[in-house]
Amino acid sequence: SQETGLVFYGFQLEEFEHRRGDENERLAVYNGDAFVGNPSADGEFSGEWIDVFTPEDISRVAGRGSVKAALIESNGRSALQVVSQSPDIQGEVLFELGRGILDTLAGDQALVAMTLRSSTDATTQIYVKCQLPGGGDCGRRRFDVTYETNDIVFSLDLSNVRNGGGESGILALNSDVSGSNKGINIYAIRIRPQ
Repeated sequence: SQETGLVFYGFQLEEFEHRRGDENERLAVYNGDAFVGNPSADGEFSGEWIDVFTPEDISRVAGRGSVKAALIESNGRSALQVVSQSPDIQGEVLFELGRGILDTLAGDQALVAMTLRSSTDATTQIYVKCQLPGGGDCGRRRFDVTYETNDIVFSLDLSNVRNGGGESGILALNSDVSGSNKGINIYAIRIRPQ
């Protein structure tokens, strides 16, 4: 049986569905089509978002162990296709949260929006986590990703990050927690104050 509910993201009320993950954890899955920060037809977010990643600049992207990443054209747009060949840390692609970004948002709550889709018609479950200066992190969060392009939006607590600390952080993503080599296409990652 599936249960539905509502959650407030600070922008609007959105219906979501409760599901159980492969480790029996409770997941909230929603359709982000109506999210206020969705890219418009020209691929831009509304509001004051800061780019963490765009396919035009992959200089702050790295991979660990057994992850494949390649720039591709998808839906008439450039994307980074990521295929994690391991369901753990070895399958992670890393996006740098640069010093400038962290200095701008230090001491605050932030929203992260990732525009992506599954690289095939099969749904995949990804995880996202981060490493922040001073040993902070944002926990490991799981999301279902379908073939339809959507935004995944989550909060990031930067209240313990010092302005001017001079250190970068990392946003890490694994494209398939099941270990079945499912991939995703990432069009953009943005961050803004909450």
